[in-house]
Amino acid sequence: MKKFLCCYAKFKCGIIAEDNFIEIIDRFKSEFGLYYDICDINNVNGCDARIYLVDEAFENDLKSEEVRIHSSHSRNKKYLLTGKIYTQDDANIFAYHKQENQKVYYQIVNTNIKIFADTEQKNVYMSGDNIYDIFSYVFETLLSINIEYNGGIQFHAACCEFNGNGYIITGKSGSGKTSLLFDILKNGGYFHSNDRVAVFKEGEKYVAYSIPIPVNVPIKMMNTMEEWKSNDVVCNAKPGTKIRFLVNELPILLGEKIVKKIDIQNIISVDYSDDEPSFKILDNGNINDYIELLTPFDENHPKWLKLFDYPDEDDAKAAVSEMNNNIKILYVSGNDTFKALNNYINSINAFK
Repeated sequence: MKKFLCCYAKFKCGIIAEDNFIEIIDRFKSEFGLYYDICDINNVNGCDARIYLVDEAFENDLKSEEVRIHSSHSRNKKYLLTGKIYTQDDANIFAYHKQENQKVYYQIVNTNIKIFADTEQKNVYMSGDNIYDIFSYVFETLLSINIEYNGGIQFHAACCEFNGNGYIITGKSGSGKTSLLFDILKNGGYFHSNDRVAVFKEGEKYVAYSIPIPVNVPIKMMNTMEEWKSNDVVCNAKPGTKIRFLVNELPILLGEKIVKKIDIQNIISVDYSDDEPSFKILDNGNINDYIELLTPFDENHPKWLKLFDYPDEDDAKAAVSEMNNNIKILYVSGNDTFKALNNYINSINAFK
């Protein structure tokens, strides 16, 4: 068996793989090595959790109650860079489930993929065919749980760095979050995350880690990019669809303008409209009113593989409210939200 250490966002995970699963680790490195630090290791004793890829996670098949271990709201059509169409017609993953004290057993329905979790030892054992997607999801789940166990808060939001400042970008669906993010990128900003961001308080600062997941860019947005609007995949994509960039393909989209960890200075609440660009600082605003928490009660939040304790809802909201003392809430609106953001930045610079 080979041993690996995978580190990110204060999470250290040992991965122990039988020889016939090494290609899964190689693929995992290829897809996520841009973010995760993955290396060979001799000893996994000091890790927060361990994943074992073995020939048989447990004996006998499960035929017990079914539970949903994953659901996604993203069911629309997307195009991969290869031109293939990616869809999630059924984004639910169901598993048979059995629990005995601190030992939990799962078998993905209609597969031979088995998962056994020893929650006391914080070990997860996996086996089965075509296991890569489930393995990646298990790691993401453990990362998510450990972020919260260590005091991090996860948001459904975009995030970027611009002019040396870190911004979390929020807003309702259709409010223009992605448009503002890409306008910032086109004007010298650095990409951090497009959908999920984890924030830790470190001393007096709030530090954001990007959660590495594929980025889905609307065709309308792709057509505004000189280097992409003549691309065959973009030209042939139907209106209203998106181009899906896998994690290891983000440098193709963004070049070297990617940052994995930044200090946050502002939360930007976006509200696109037909009005003239404007901004205002919400001095009396409550961050909980402007940002969507993934911690710990979102429908799609991974509650199924609980190796660590979650904060409860009140604790999570209290931690976010504490951010009000350190982070300004900037509200930008109108028909050019990037111009509104620039107007704010210029107003700040005028007083320096």
